Amino acid sequence: MKTGLAAVAATALTLAFTGCGGSDWSSTAAPSANDALATKLSTRIFQDVQNTNRADLEQFFSPSFQLQRTTGGAVSKASFIANLPNLRSYKFIGPILGVEYNGTLTATYTAQTDLMVDGKQYQSAPNAFLSVFAKSSDGQWHVIGHGNFNQPK
Repeated sequence: MKTGLAAVAATALTLAFTGCGGSDWSSTAAPSANDALATKLSTRIFQDVQNTNRADLEQFFSPSFQLQRTTGGAVSKASFIANLPNLRSYKFIGPILGVEYNGTLTATYTAQTDLMVDGKQYQSAPNAFLSVFAKSSDGQWHVIGHGNFNQPK
């Protein structure tokens, strides 16, 4: 009896976890309005950094902005804008997915970059990114968090 219950439990767990870690993205699905907004806002980050548009970044980034890199701790808004990385080129790979809830928007995407940070060249292979935005009381979107999961060479 115990063996039978263990087999049933193991089967149930296997079935429960089979779907874990999957994606709900479909290559045939049309982009949602949230995906389009996430694409627009994420592109603005990359364009501003590539063009060293500190004035727009100052407006676009929330005072609570934090950047997380794989190389260490968080980087504040002031530090990031004062020490912009050298983004020579970038290309988004695949869709940018946007999930909106209660005035926040989370964007997940993959990008290939030619990027130098603090004098270190980063890998040019496609890497995961995460950007989080919040809508302020005036209706404007601001970046509150950004994760670059690329590693230096």
